[in-house]
Amino acid sequence: MKTMPWNEAAKQETHEGWVCCTCKKFYFGECAERTARYCCGRGRPCDECGKPTNVKHKTRCDTCQHDRDKKTYMNMQPVVWDGEQMLCAYQDDKYFSHPDAVLEWLIDEEMIPEDSNLTQEAAEKFQIILCEPHNPSQWEVCEEFQDYMPEEMSEPPGDWEKAEKAVNDWLSSCGDWCWMPGKNRLLVESSQ
Repeated sequence: MKTMPWNEAAKQETHEGWVCCTCKKFYFGECAERTARYCCGRGRPCDECGKPTNVKHKTRCDTCQHDRDKKTYMNMQPVVWDGEQMLCAYQDDKYFSHPDAVLEWLIDEEMIPEDSNLTQEAAEKFQIILCEPHNPSQWEVCEEFQDYMPEEMSEPPGDWEKAEKAVNDWLSSCGDWCWMPGKNRLLVESSQ
């Protein structure tokens, strides 16, 4: 598909809408101009500095996005690892069970020399954060089966409360199922 420079990618067709100059799709409403330009345009201006972005779906250039991510990371509360929480690289899909695993990853990827220790500087440079547990919510039988019950029935037949309690007891007994990125960054000094 042919793409056009951002400023030539759309034109106002009527007072109510804009049209993409490449594929001729018509857009109307509050975001019509932006949507028509996005359709087949390229080099969208960064929302923060105005330089062209490299990727169609991005609203910020790489430099502004990096600066924003760094600012967000540095505004996180620094917290010492508790010995149990998982760790991860901010804005990445790398998870670690221990600060030593972070160090191993940094060395394996040749991001720091082999004889290094995990320092606060390295944790900040590679934006290591603490994770929070993410577990299934409690099971509610009435909510689960509401689409299968007639309108006049407010709860399922039988001894459903016993089944609900058994499932919820089991869910509670399983501990942490998975981990998601949290809101605190790693404070290294006392974590090793």
